[in-house]
Amino acid sequence: MRYATKMNRVSRARLPQSDFLKDGTEAFIAGRFNLAANFFKKAHQAAPRDPIPLFNLASAKERLGEIDEAATQLTRALRLRGNWIDAAKRLSALSARYVLNAPGNLDPYGLLAAFAFEHIDREPLAATAMSFLRATTMLGGAVHQASMGNAREAARALLLKRTDKTLSHPLLHAALTLGINRDIDVEKLLGAMRRVMLLEMADSRYADKALLGFACALLQQCFNNDHVFALGDDEAEKLARSPVDWEALKTGCVEASQRLLWQLLYHPPEVVIEGHFTSADCRKVRPRILAEVVAGRLKQDEELAALADKLTTIGEIRDATSLRVGQQYHDHPYPRWTSLPVPAKGSARRRLERFFSPERLTFFDAPFKVLIAGAGTGRQAIASALRFGENSDVLAIDLSRRSLAYGQAKAASFGIDNLRFAQGDLLTLGENAELFDIIEAVGVLHHLADPFAGLRAMGDRLRQGGLMYVGLYSTIARRNITRLRRDAAFPGAGADDNTARRYRAKLITTGQDPLLLRSQDFYTLNEFRDLVLHPQETTINLPELQTQLAEAGLIFRGFLLASPVYTKFTATFPDDSWPGTLTNWHHFEEQFPRTFDGMYQFWCEKA
Repeated sequence: MRYATKMNRVSRARLPQSDFLKDGTEAFIAGRFNLAANFFKKAHQAAPRDPIPLFNLASAKERLGEIDEAATQLTRALRLRGNWIDAAKRLSALSARYVLNAPGNLDPYGLLAAFAFEHIDREPLAATAMSFLRATTMLGGAVHQASMGNAREAARALLLKRTDKTLSHPLLHAALTLGINRDIDVEKLLGAMRRVMLLEMADSRYADKALLGFACALLQQCFNNDHVFALGDDEAEKLARSPVDWEALKTGCVEASQRLLWQLLYHPPEVVIEGHFTSADCRKVRPRILAEVVAGRLKQDEELAALADKLTTIGEIRDATSLRVGQQYHDHPYPRWTSLPVPAKGSARRRLERFFSPERLTFFDAPFKVLIAGAGTGRQAIASALRFGENSDVLAIDLSRRSLAYGQAKAASFGIDNLRFAQGDLLTLGENAELFDIIEAVGVLHHLADPFAGLRAMGDRLRQGGLMYVGLYSTIARRNITRLRRDAAFPGAGADDNTARRYRAKLITTGQDPLLLRSQDFYTLNEFRDLVLHPQETTINLPELQTQLAEAGLIFRGFLLASPVYTKFTATFPDDSWPGTLTNWHHFEEQFPRTFDGMYQFWCEKA
């Protein structure tokens, strides 16, 4: 139930809106949301500088299905109290779940305030900010031009003679710096703007602070998306003719800085700098705004390299497939995330009651052990460590030390002390005597030569009666990817970065797979590799899973799916009780092949 009550610091008798808040709260609890909204409006009119009535009004409007109005009221509340994380969390959640029809009504100052919180999901906020800008500034027309094939002309209008004021908008900078664009038409415009800056812009334009500010925000976006934009031949030629003079750069040479900016807009720092430069060398770089962006990224990379060297190793990594997969994630850490919606500490127990009886979860009352297999850059591991709470001792393993170092650094920033990171292969984890009460293996088993060998290996590390959360690729849901991998134009899993970018650009141009373009993993290069160009991928179907779970001594306890899917399943198989048989789920998936687009994600337990 999401509504706020009046703070104790103000006496109810002194505030005329207090009775309206009280009456509105009572109506909200009773489910009379229209009446509650009216009371909260009156409370706001009585005290227009108080954000609480606006937050409550947003809650009522959300319950009424008036999502645009709910989001608008949240931004108005955030404008009044910029440090209100609950309002920012709710705005992020609404932005993630719904597409706003009237984003131009949002309060831009309140929306900007929401970006200040690292411990919420800023990705939906970035998308909402771009929607607001498209509705209220020249960006909308430019993106439309890009969608019609005129991206370069739109970019020229925004950049070439003068810097359009839209490009200085704080919301644009926040969206580019703190999020990842996942809109094809916006990407076309951003790619064209990068191209115009490299090939057509006079050197004198770089004295414009507004232009430099936008260029550095775009640079941060390129860092965030792993430089996913395709590189044209003419751009490659210009970059080859524009090497960075490293010694001149250290003396504050503006021309050298301009060339560094160009190179970094197209290639990651480890490719461009190759040991020529350190974060400390950035002190003398000019302009200062560029120096700060580059120094921040270099310092992060230096710290991650130091953390990677110190990570412990559990067991030996000797499987040929594991070595090949580990190399991909070393070269292309996945994903390089920037924010995380922080779950409530200890909330996992309540969530698991959907799948297991309360008696099965009593081990939460004492110290217990959790394994996160295939932890990557730690996003899932950090969220799980928080959900499982202080009684849990969580071990996160992965093949890539570089990925794990990113996760360890992020865990430290969240102040998490019940989470350990170690390099290891789940196939050889049996050489370690440690057993676990819970194991999470999501998105890792299907990258083994034999996923079910991995499932059995995980089952061996599970205590009797332990719980396991598993994610596996569905053969039915991955048919489109299978078709791509069999196509003569498929570049192969070992494709270099430029080949991968060009192939991705071809998929955009031809539009041969609209479903693929809707995938969240299509919009960064490392995620695209994981989605389409992985060196090892095995898919399964549910009859196979049913057989293998039985052989591993594991009992299926239910898929993690949205409630409407379960409603449809129950209507299709009314005699099949929770959690449904895998036989019926297989028939359901054949009838509705997009059911498991992400993957099969389910809970099971050791018999």
